[in-house]
Amino acid sequence: MQNYFEMIVLYCIRIFNGERSVYAILHMLKGKKSSQTIQDVHLFGLTNLLGTLPDITRRQLEITVDKLLQSGLLIVLPQNGYYLITSIGQELLQQHVKKYPFPETLNGFRFQNRTQPYWSRLSLLIQTISHIIHKQNRFYPIQRNFQTQTWVKRYLAQNRQNRVEIGRHLFDELSTLLEKRPEKERAIFVKRLTGIHRIGSTYSQISKELHEDEWYVRYLFLGTIHFMLQEFDDSSVQYPYLYSIIKDIQGNSHTQLTNSTQMTLKYLQTGKSLEEIAFIRRLKRSTIEDHIVELAYSDPLFNISRFMSQKIEEVIRIASKTSRTKQLRAIKEIVANDEISFFQIRLVLAKAGDDQ
Repeated sequence: MQNYFEMIVLYCIRIFNGERSVYAILHMLKGKKSSQTIQDVHLFGLTNLLGTLPDITRRQLEITVDKLLQSGLLIVLPQNGYYLITSIGQELLQQHVKKYPFPETLNGFRFQNRTQPYWSRLSLLIQTISHIIHKQNRFYPIQRNFQTQTWVKRYLAQNRQNRVEIGRHLFDELSTLLEKRPEKERAIFVKRLTGIHRIGSTYSQISKELHEDEWYVRYLFLGTIHFMLQEFDDSSVQYPYLYSIIKDIQGNSHTQLTNSTQMTLKYLQTGKSLEEIAFIRRLKRSTIEDHIVELAYSDPLFNISRFMSQKIEEVIRIASKTSRTKQLRAIKEIVANDEISFFQIRLVLAKAGDDQ
């Protein structure tokens, strides 16, 4: 393997184990907000990678998969065209993951909606304050997004205190956070910042300077951002200035839900049955079932008891562990009970989550 992205693709193919196409990897990395993608990342324990490469293209993925195939690290399953990792691939993957592990703070499922807004606002705010302090009010903004620029202007208009004071608080809070991270992560984060006398480095520039893979640099940076967002969730009062940058985009257990699923949730909360919701919304029963499974994945407190007895839930759990697969049909065959539906099996798998 030549780079960290190839390792990620190979890792996902090993986890999917011939049960999903490579395009499920594409949807996951891009952060596609579909019931299927959200269910997959939970079912296969890939929540950390969700939405971590929103700009990745179909072509980039296909080229990478082809290289892995030509290198003998993958084989194609004749029955469905999906891929399996070879023994050589397994060995090489193990070596790479050991040398370049995923950042332990990486959590795409929880933070994908907040990552880009936080970094865009923070980087532009720091650049702006740096120039104002040095009495340079005209500069080329590092962030060109209109919404980001508008937010920074509004922030400074609402916070009339001395700009040097704001800068000092931001510096102190960032220093406190970065002191908790490894040296390499600290260096990457700081090199990305833009100020009066310097322009933030690109991932490519940093990778050359540190002699590290560019994709790996990207993920180390992302892990640092996610670490900060987690710290804000855990103790926002310790970082009032940094937290104020992102407090309007704070999420909850339903942050990642598709819009249609959120509407189904509202009907469930009023006591409507699955059939009633399907009738009211003029949707197929199977679509409402997809929404309910998505809810079970997204909310650890979601109660599935209204859809099955505890006995049926236990039967499915045992069958799932026995089958050692995520394939619903294999679990259904072990259950051998016509009264137990695929929907109920999916719900139990959803509640089991990453522990499966």
